[in-house]
Amino acid sequence: MIPIPAPVLQLAGYIGDLLRFLGIKTSLCTNNMRILSIKNYYSNTTSVKELGLQYQDIRLAIAESVGYFKNIFRIK
Repeated sequence: MIPIPAPVLQLAGYIGDLLRFLGIKTSLCTNNMRILSIKNYYSNTTSVKELGLQYQDIRLAIAESVGYFKNIFRIK
């Protein structure tokens, strides 16, 4: 991913607001750009500690999904 400076995102948000005002549909707006500027990161440690959840490796999950869809659609 390419980091985009917050002022550039804010400018894009204002441009999006102007486009929306002119009746042009766009996902750009100041609210969306502010949300993109926040550095939120997800950690599963709380769910592991408090709920006792166990997560599996993503490669295993993908392999199981591919096998499932191959079986359903009878792909060789």
